[in-house]
Formats: sequence, structure tokens, C-alpha cells
Amino acid sequence: MLYPKEDPESHRLNFACRTCQYSEEATSSCVFRNILNNAVGETAGVTQDVGSDPTVGLPLCLLCGSVIMCEGRRAKEEVESAAEDESH
Repeated sequence: MLYPKEDPESHRLNFACRTCQYSEEATSSCVFRNILNNAVGETAGVTQDVGSDPTVGLPLCLLCGSVIMCEGRRAKEEVESAAEDESH
């Protein structure tokens, strides 16, 4: 990766590698560009996989503190619980 660096002798902007001696003169004075990706709209509102995502914690009610379960997750846990009971 090349990083911006000034050549103190010629007062020019260069892009230089921090691990080796490679350096090249900059073609423009822009050293950083923040490009935002608009691809987020393709997945906005898609929530069908959220119930099975293990990284999503159990939501708690802000009033009473009890766990809020969606119907899909509750049904899955009931099936898993019944399967465990049958195996014991």
C-alpha cells in the first residue's frame, strides 16, 4: 500500500511504500477519497435470516426485562427441546 509522503527537496507529493524503498510521484494532490457504496439498498429490509443468526442476542423488553421471542425462533426451540426429550 502506498502512503502520501512529501519529497522535502523538490516539495512534491509522492506515494511511498512503508516496507520497501518504492516511491512514485503523485499524479494529483488528492491523498484520500471517501467513496460510499450504494449497494446497501439491495439488502435493506431483508430480515428472513435474522432469526437463525447466532450473533444476534435475545432482545429484552425495556419495561419488564423478559426475553422477547419471535414465533419462528420459539417454534424452532420447541422442536429442538422435544428432540432432546426423546433422546433422553
